[in-house]
Amino acid sequence: MADAFQRLMTPAAGQIPGRPAKKGEGKPATARKRSGSASIQDGVRSKRASTDSSAHSADSSETGTPRRTSVAGFLNSLSAEEATALDRVMRSALQSRITATSSLSEEVRQQLEPLRGLEDGSTHDGSWWVDLCKCEIVGLKSEDHPRWQVDLNGTGKSSNVAMVREILSAQSFSLFQAASTEGVKKVVKLPCHHVAYNADLSRRGTAPLPLDAGAGGSLSHTCDKTGCVRVRHLEVTSEHITNLYRQRCQGPSLLVFRGVIVQERPCAHAQGGTQEELLCNSCLGSVQVHTLTDASAGAIASLLATI
Repeated sequence: MADAFQRLMTPAAGQIPGRPAKKGEGKPATARKRSGSASIQDGVRSKRASTDSSAHSADSSETGTPRRTSVAGFLNSLSAEEATALDRVMRSALQSRITATSSLSEEVRQQLEPLRGLEDGSTHDGSWWVDLCKCEIVGLKSEDHPRWQVDLNGTGKSSNVAMVREILSAQSFSLFQAASTEGVKKVVKLPCHHVAYNADLSRRGTAPLPLDAGAGGSLSHTCDKTGCVRVRHLEVTSEHITNLYRQRCQGPSLLVFRGVIVQERPCAHAQGGTQEELLCNSCLGSVQVHTLTDASAGAIASLLATI
């Protein structure tokens, strides 16, 4: 009895006398530290295993549906045939919503129409400029950048989802489903101008749709009409700030003398190599027309003669 009482009253190393030892007391400090680290590592391993299991479940063959993807990622993955077919189906579905208009004011348009180009063909006439500034606007309410919404729960052969399923391969349609909104109502919202641009086979390989639109790269409307789906008015920019600068641009400038366009200058944001490419890629929200009078032309001629 005395020996048992003595052992009870004699504390182990690191234990406070007078109370039972807590977990970890009586062990060397290094042992306690290792024990704590092991517990943390076990927790991390457990969390990783849980995460990996969830990810595997989301991408499992049981569901047959891949992990969620972005709309831009889906569009960039399409073949050339699928991209052009998707644009055709979208335009057919929205046919009654697409209207032709101009990026120019009525005053500028009337000013351009009667103008002629130089006889040698080095400048365009006014009708060419009027045509360049024609837009194809998708009119959808409450949509700054109109989106074609495809309901995955749609029924019937004439439903949008049925038409999309018909033109896409099984793999592409699976990615299409993965780009839908979360929740009970599964809807894929396709920006109309992205679908239109992606169908331009001449630029898909060299300037694909930016995956970080708005944060990094951007798909810019040279006409400054956000609802426009005319491919000629769509241009990928590497920085979104360039898109904002375009909105404030005054556009290309034309020098006119006696009803003839004698000089054409692209805007500062134009991209391309040839003069034709630079003019077509200029900001088309407006066109500056500067008319040269006989008096000012004579003064310029005199000045040039002295140089």
